[in-house]
Amino acid sequence: MTETDHRDRRGDSNGRRGGTGSDRERPAARTDGGRPGVAVVACGGTIASEPGEDGAAPEKTGDDLVAAVPAVSDHARVTAREVCSRPGFDVRWRDVLATAAAAREAVGEGPDRTGVSADEAADGVVVTHGTDTLADTAFALDLLTDLDAPVVVTGAQRRLDEPSSDVPANLALAVRAA
Repeated sequence: MTETDHRDRRGDSNGRRGGTGSDRERPAARTDGGRPGVAVVACGGTIASEPGEDGAAPEKTGDDLVAAVPAVSDHARVTAREVCSRPGFDVRWRDVLATAAAAREAVGEGPDRTGVSADEAADGVVVTHGTDTLADTAFALDLLTDLDAPVVVTGAQRRLDEPSSDVPANLALAVRAA
């Protein structure tokens, strides 16, 4: 039995089976110094929140997050797009569908495949999201998108302006993973 046969039957060499993308080859990095392209799809949540008179609310855009965490650009060519700006508990099904569409479009696999050129297509996607429904959205994205690129969903427990904020580490690590 060859190594390939072994993987076909039981998953990859570590025993993992489908769903992880382990059986797919990632596309080669595009231009710009060999760094892969990563699209940040912003959906609100604590990761994008700012304090206000009535409490914190998701106000930061994807571009704001990328600018606030310069380390993300060390690992990838990062672009950002907005889907919604809601707290995690308020994410609607239409937001999840729009997030799936944005992820497909970012990697050049949208229904019409005309929105992004091959050079502009992302090699991976990071979705920033509120933590209340993050796992639900991640599961739905796995069911709704069958991309040849990783989709990483991340959030935060503490806003960017708070002591010990987890926003910089979570966003930078998500971009590296994508």
